[in-house]
Amino acid sequence: MRPSAPRETVVRAWIAVLGAVLVVLGAVLWVVPVTPASSSILVPYGDGYDFGLPSGVLIGSVPYSADWSAPVSANVTLYSCGTDSGCPNYSFDPVVAQGHGASGSMSWSSSAGRYFLLVPNVTANITVHYTEPVAGGLAGVGLLGVGVIVCVAGIAIRKPPQEAPAVVPSPPSGPSTPP
Repeated sequence: MRPSAPRETVVRAWIAVLGAVLVVLGAVLWVVPVTPASSSILVPYGDGYDFGLPSGVLIGSVPYSADWSAPVSANVTLYSCGTDSGCPNYSFDPVVAQGHGASGSMSWSSSAGRYFLLVPNVTANITVHYTEPVAGGLAGVGLLGVGVIVCVAGIAIRKPPQEAPAVVPSPPSGPSTPP
């Protein structure tokens, strides 16, 4: 056995462990919402604000909150539009939350690919906050894929063939003389 064989085994193990760590980090970045984002809009009386995150590669729960401020007391209703980003018949859509007052907030969670409509009964400034995975989950999926490749490569690396023991050539023999 060559003296470097244990070192090669350690290197293979480290590559496989590195791949496993990248897989775990990729899975976390894919699923766990860590990137805060928000959008604000002035919603005039008689209108609503529809929003949501496209489904794409994002999985898991997305926490939302909405804040509003109005010059007078307002009733703000949040409707669920399901997977319809246009929310055409919001009066028939289920109510997720309601709030009252000249200012206030509400919170809920949902998944990507679901859309909502916020409707105040007066002109109001509305800000929606949400937290999503890094780059919408795409960064996690990419890291997860790289981790799988590195892990498989670490496991699949072959040990180099063992060297044959060195054979010392014997000196040529001369003609043999009969006794």
